[in-house]
Amino acid sequence: MSEASDDYRRVMGARTDAAFVPMEHTFLGFLRPTFHDEGPGTLSCTVPVHDGLKQPMGIVHGGIYCAIAETLASMGAAREVGLTEARATPPDTVVMGQQNSTTFLRPVTGGHIRAVAVCRHRGRTTQVWQIEMFDAEDRLCSVAQVTMAVRPMRVQPTSANS
Repeated sequence: MSEASDDYRRVMGARTDAAFVPMEHTFLGFLRPTFHDEGPGTLSCTVPVHDGLKQPMGIVHGGIYCAIAETLASMGAAREVGLTEARATPPDTVVMGQQNSTTFLRPVTGGHIRAVAVCRHRGRTTQVWQIEMFDAEDRLCSVAQVTMAVRPMRVQPTSANS
């Protein structure tokens, strides 16, 4: 079980302890985000910029923006379909990234990145999230659109020999 940060636990609800890998050992732990609940269909995070997030030219690597966008869209989609609610049985659905399109507008070299994700479409099988990312001076640095697949949970067969 993972020891989730207090802000992640607050934003994601009761099922945060169902992780397979401790958060501090994951890419998410490496990013060191602080999460903020912005109400239904919206959430945000702040990621401190450190050298480990930069490419050799000293600016934040483009993949970091993509990862922030994917993280917020995944968390938001999980909340939207009820995956964060306490329940006695396994969830009926799962969510996973299907497409991520991120555009870089301004380089970031220090401070932090603040990202705000808004659900623009809630369909039966997909959700579309728009994520805007800002630097420490509140200038728009990147915009992303992430499509999340919403699929039925596949139950793994159990075997007496396992």
